[in-house]
Amino acid sequence: MEYKQPILLEDKLYVYTWVSRIGSRSFDMACSIVREVDGVEVEAAHGLAVIVCFNYVTNQSIAIPETWKAKMIN
Repeated sequence: MEYKQPILLEDKLYVYTWVSRIGSRSFDMACSIVREVDGVEVEAAHGLAVIVCFNYVTNQSIAIPETWKAKMIN
């Protein structure tokens, strides 16, 4: 997470999260936290998480199930 400016208790905030990349065994989830300042959204922080599909029984990464991919795209 990269913080760009402080967030105050009284601030009106919005949090946006989306899938920014889909690979064969992992995908990226990006997020943005914005403050509303005089009716305009100003980004206060943003970040990225890499999510790896993993089988804990075999201790290996696995392909992203097609049903998951379909839900991420639609």
